Amino acid sequence: MITSAVAAGPPRVAAIRSFIRRRRRRPWYDWYSTGFAVVLAVILLWDLLAQPFGRLGGAGGVGGAGGTDPAQAVAGAALVIGAAAGLLVLAQALGPLALSPADAAWLLLTPLDRRDVLRRPAAATAGIAVAAGGVLGVLALAMAGPFLRLPAGAGAHRVPWTWLMLSAVGGAGFFAAAMLAGVLAQPWPRWRVRLRAAGAVVGVAATVGAVAGERWNVVSRAVTGSFSGLNTGSFGLIAVAAVAAACATALLVRRMLPHFPADVVRAGSARTGTVLLAAAFLNVPLLTWIAEDSHWRGRRLAWCGPARRGPGPCCWPRRSSTCRC
Repeated sequence: MITSAVAAGPPRVAAIRSFIRRRRRRPWYDWYSTGFAVVLAVILLWDLLAQPFGRLGGAGGVGGAGGTDPAQAVAGAALVIGAAAGLLVLAQALGPLALSPADAAWLLLTPLDRRDVLRRPAAATAGIAVAAGGVLGVLALAMAGPFLRLPAGAGAHRVPWTWLMLSAVGGAGFFAAAMLAGVLAQPWPRWRVRLRAAGAVVGVAATVGAVAGERWNVVSRAVTGSFSGLNTGSFGLIAVAAVAAACATALLVRRMLPHFPADVVRAGSARTGTVLLAAAFLNVPLLTWIAEDSHWRGRRLAWCGPARRGPGPCCWPRRSSTCRC
């Protein structure tokens, strides 16, 4: 029996997950609560985005349609950029690569292939980034809609479907590339700090741009004037560059998955699980515990020598290995 087990090799991750899925019986109220949450989220998002998407029907040249204020378009574009930067910073704070608590405590520490274990959460991260980026890309097009110069035969005050598709592809590609770049930087704290700082700088720059467009008409008219120079070729070039960036970062992440540190994934999974728990039960004070836990996870106990306090850990965690208790 031992010889046959060795010859068969270690079990595959797909077989283990299939075994668990066959024996997991979720009650009906779990499906009901999940479906209710999804429907409620869709209704709220549609109510929030219906008015901005309505600007897609108001494209009408350089001066805008319907008396649209150029400062409003600049502020909307800055809001889209700031939202993208904020989502990336939030993903960096939580992971962005994370497992479920059970997989992080069990499958991650087994001698299974690390790439097979992390392939599903990496694909989920990329999928969420693609969906969010597609919405942000179309939303950015909606902000510029009243100031776009439509091609001949596109219809009165209607953005062509080609532009919508290319904008969605461009936004999805660039946002997925940025999210996967965060996955690449996840094992290195310095790079994570740099990415967070870059996201904060982009958010501040977007805010400054929105304020400048509101106060000075020269800035807002220059920005909206650049919108009129966009055409199908420009959108196509942006989409191709976005897809190339997303594919390049995806290949780098795929090569990195077999060597991804387990402790980094476990820490990110713990933070993500706690945030989801707080969101599910509307327990906002639990987020302060997450911040405190993240603060102490980055520190370690310094060791006191016998000359000062005797053998044993110091009374305060320090980042330095030198004991100064």
